[in-house]
Amino acid sequence: MSENPTLKDMTSALNRLIYLHDTELDDSVRESIIGEIEALEPRREAKIEAICQVYKNIEDLANSIEARAKDRLKRAKSLHNQAEHLKNYLASFLQPREQFESDDHRLMWRKSKSCIIDNEEEVPSEFRIPQPDKINKRGISNYLDQVGALSYAHFEENLNLSIK
Repeated sequence: MSENPTLKDMTSALNRLIYLHDTELDDSVRESIIGEIEALEPRREAKIEAICQVYKNIEDLANSIEARAKDRLKRAKSLHNQAEHLKNYLASFLQPREQFESDDHRLMWRKSKSCIIDNEEEVPSEFRIPQPDKINKRGISNYLDQVGALSYAHFEENLNLSIK
C-alpha cells in the first residue's frame, strides 16, 4: 500500500481483513485485524469513513443472508407441507392396514396413540406445567411515559451509534 493510502485502498484492505473467515472471529484474529487497521495510520476522517463502509458492507451481507435464510425456510416449510399433503392423499387411496410394496417403495401402517384433553378444568395440578410470568416491558414503558415514575421500573438513557 502507498505512503498515503486512499479511501478505496483502506476500504479494500479492511474488507480483506474482515472477510478472512466466514465464521465468527476469535480474539487473536480480531486483535490481528485491529492491529493491521491501526497500522494503516490514515487521516482520522478517512479511517472513520473506511470503517463505516466496512460496517455497512457487513450489515448488508448479514441482511441478505438473513433474507435468503427466511426465503429458504419458507420454501422448506412449503415443501414439507406438500409432502404431508401427498402422504395424506396416498393414505386416502389405501384401505386401513393395507400394505403396498414395490422394488422402490414400501407402504405400511403403524399404530400410535395420542392423548386428547376433553376438559382442561378437571386436569389435576400434577399434570400441569407452570409457566413463568412474562413481563410486558412495552406496556410498562408506555405507562412510564404517561405516569412519569414507578417504584418498580424506570427509564435509562442509552447512546446508540447509528451508521447510515
